[in-house]
Amino acid sequence: MIRHLDTGIRSHLRSGVAISTLTQAIDELVTNALDAGASCINVHVDIPSFRVQVSDNGSGITKDNLEILGQRYCTSKCHSLSDLRKLSSYGFRGEALASIRDICGVLEIVTKHSSSYKTYCKLFRSGKPLTVTQSCFPRSNTGTTVTIHDIFSNLPVRRKLLSSVLDFERVRQRLLSIALIHPEVSFILFNDATFQKCLQTRKCLSVTSTFSQLFGNLKARSLKDVFSEHKHFKVSGHIGIEPHHNKNLQFVYINSRLLLKTKIHKLLNSMLSKSSFIKQLPSNMSENDVPMRSPPQRSSEKNAIFIINITCPLMVYDVILEPSKTLVEFQDWDGVL
Repeated sequence: MIRHLDTGIRSHLRSGVAISTLTQAIDELVTNALDAGASCINVHVDIPSFRVQVSDNGSGITKDNLEILGQRYCTSKCHSLSDLRKLSSYGFRGEALASIRDICGVLEIVTKHSSSYKTYCKLFRSGKPLTVTQSCFPRSNTGTTVTIHDIFSNLPVRRKLLSSVLDFERVRQRLLSIALIHPEVSFILFNDATFQKCLQTRKCLSVTSTFSQLFGNLKARSLKDVFSEHKHFKVSGHIGIEPHHNKNLQFVYINSRLLLKTKIHKLLNSMLSKSSFIKQLPSNMSENDVPMRSPPQRSSEKNAIFIINITCPLMVYDVILEPSKTLVEFQDWDGVL
C-alpha cells in the first residue's frame, strides 16, 4: 500500500539532503548574513565540540518574523513565481534554517532588529521550536547571531566522518571564496578548538584589494582586468599573468555566487594554458635547485590565476541542481562559452 510519509520523516529526509556538509551549513548562514546587509561577519568553528556560530551586523530580525523563522519554506525573499525572475538574494527557498534545525541538538538564534532596542532569542531543541523570549544578553548593535550546537547529532555516520583538519580547511576555503567576491564586507574565521584566527579580511573597495589581503601583494600585482559582453552575458574579473603551482586560485562566480567544477573552469584553463598571456613556468632549473627525486617540470605545466564573475539574467541558468548550489547548467552553453 502506498501512503504519504509522515511530516517528521519528510522533514528529516529533506534536511539530510539540503545540508549535507559542515561547509554547506556555514555557507547558508553566511549568505543569510549577506542577504541581511551585513558589513561584518564573524564565523566561529569548533569541530571537536560540534559547534558553529555565525554572527553579523545586518538588519536583524523582527520579533514577528522570528516567531515563524525556521519553519520550512517560510522566507522573506520570494513569494511568487514572478519573484524567481528577479531575485537579488542568495537564499529564497526557506529551507536552510529548517534543515539545520533538524540535524543538530540545539539551534540558537539571537537577534536585534534595526527598528527595536530589544534583543530576542529563539531556540530549537531536536528540531522543536521553543517560545521566543527577550534575551538575557542584549546586543549592543543590530544584527543576528546563529549558533549550531551538536551538529549532525542525529546523523552519526556523517558526524563520525567530520575531520578537525580537513573539514575546517574546507570551511576556510569556502569563506575565503565568499570574502573575495564581497570586498565591501569584512570577514573573520576563528578555530575555537585551537584558539586561532585563521582568516581575516577588511572592508575595501575592490576584489583585487581583498585578493591582496588573502594571497599577498605580489600575486595581486600580477592581476589584469578583463571584461567581455555577449548577448545576455557580461563577464568581468581579473586574470593573473603569473602562473600558480595549483588550481587553488581559480574562482568563478555567477551573479556573485561561487561555482565549482564547471565547463567554464575547463575552458578558461584550456585557453590560458595555450596563450602567451601567462608566463611559462621555469623549466631550466639546475640540479642544485631541485631535489634529485623530484620529477622534471614540463614547460607547459602552469596553472592560471583568475577571478571571473558572470552577470546574466536568472532565467538562463540553474544552480539548484544539487544541495550546495555550486554547480550550474545554462539553457545555452554555446552562448556562454
